[in-house]
Amino acid sequence: VKSKKVIGLFTANFLTFIMLYGGYLTFFPIFIDSSFSKSSFVIGIILSGSSFVTALTSSQLGKLAARFSEANLILTAAIIYISVFLIIPFVGNIWLLLVPIALFGFAQGINIPSVLTLLTHQAPTEHRAAFLSVNWTVLRGGQALGPVLLGLVYGISGITGTFLFTAGLAVLFVIVS
Repeated sequence: VKSKKVIGLFTANFLTFIMLYGGYLTFFPIFIDSSFSKSSFVIGIILSGSSFVTALTSSQLGKLAARFSEANLILTAAIIYISVFLIIPFVGNIWLLLVPIALFGFAQGINIPSVLTLLTHQAPTEHRAAFLSVNWTVLRGGQALGPVLLGLVYGISGITGTFLFTAGLAVLFVIVS
């Protein structure tokens, strides 16, 4: 658990869930509502597109992992996260939101399973369950902190600043991955 690689993977997972629960699930709906005045139902339908892309991508991850290392897939996801959160605040057409939504789903689909694969390979068999338990604690920490942290950013700098800050978290993700 103390190795630099493992700490980097835990940090990547922590940042992933801050971005997911803070930038994407909390503040993306606020952006859609304030920019396009859509109902909660429509916002939910729009956002669910990323889950569809995540599932589709994850189902093909074996083929991707055969061509690219998990480390490269994680780095690719981090770069995509940066792009997504830089794009979102400047989208002026509701239909163009499909681009960052699909990209985010793709990044999630290659990132999360790849991090889990690398973590699993780092853990000795007899400690694997405890190792992954620590990962779930880290992940849930990011999930809990994301909306709070980005809520503070939102209060200071508004919605655009929130997405730019989230892009900054994705830059940090690149550094640790």
